Amino acid sequence: MKIDQLSLARQLDLVFKELDHELSGLDSGVVFVQIRNNVIGKFGIRHNPITGRDGQMDVEEGG
Repeated sequence: MKIDQLSLARQLDLVFKELDHELSGLDSGVVFVQIRNNVIGKFGIRHNPITGRDGQMDVEEGG
């Protein structure tokens, strides 16, 4: 079965199943999904491992 034969909702379900492991280790970030003609092309997570608090930039220990 081709990806374009699946509904967009099912495609998004597959995207989040792919990202499940990476999402479980994050405390912040941006999930991006490229959709064109009801077909998902690219997807991923953008996150910044450096957290700023009170004007200070600290590297977080855990994910």
